[in-house]
Amino acid sequence: MSGVDATMDGHMSQNGGSAMSSASFLVSPFQAFNERAQADGFMLKWWFNNTVVESSGGGMMLSDGSDAEIYETTLGIADGADACVVFINAWAGEGGDRSELANAEGDHLVNTVADNCNNTIVNVTGVYYGGPLGQSSGHAINDVLFGDVNPSGKLIHTIAKYESDYDPNTQISGESVISFPEDNYIDYKYFDQKNSTPRYEFGFGLSYTTYLFLAYTRLDTLSHVAIDGKSDVGGPPSTVASL
Repeated sequence: MSGVDATMDGHMSQNGGSAMSSASFLVSPFQAFNERAQADGFMLKWWFNNTVVESSGGGMMLSDGSDAEIYETTLGIADGADACVVFINAWAGEGGDRSELANAEGDHLVNTVADNCNNTIVNVTGVYYGGPLGQSSGHAINDVLFGDVNPSGKLIHTIAKYESDYDPNTQISGESVISFPEDNYIDYKYFDQKNSTPRYEFGFGLSYTTYLFLAYTRLDTLSHVAIDGKSDVGGPPSTVASL
């Protein structure tokens, strides 16, 4: 994937730029998963390679050469697993924008694992979008995946269904002076203007909480509203719901 050289154990904890710093320590997801496997007593398998390696020989592959070695393959890891977690990274930073919206090699890796593991976290069962989480990111990811904490993050940008849904006039430039003919119609405002339905809208985010509406009453008139101690008279019809 983009910026794979900047990852540790397949994980990227921060982006580049003037705010980049040297962490005093780093807990990778692999380290946190190992700790969890030891504590909970399950088997953890891993594959630190962004290239898909396939084999029909029971998920194992013999290397060529004088010394034959046995390697795990991508399919060998995915096949028969109770759950699979795939990490894909995209490096970017101040003065170093991403050169692509999608990465064919990363997409192939995700789809191959998902085709052989129906509980794949990133594509089939769920998408975990963490972003650069810093030096304790391994514990943060581990805590959410195993249900120790309830995720509450929200997307800070819009994710389109198709690359063609984005504004084709978006500029990526190193020039010091840039004109913005799109005016204020950026991100979700551009999608609203074009009446385009995104895959995941700005502010999207799920949690493990389930909400159920038990009853609701429609008020055709609203004569008085008090918000934060401030009163206002009149207003449109509203719906009052009880949870």
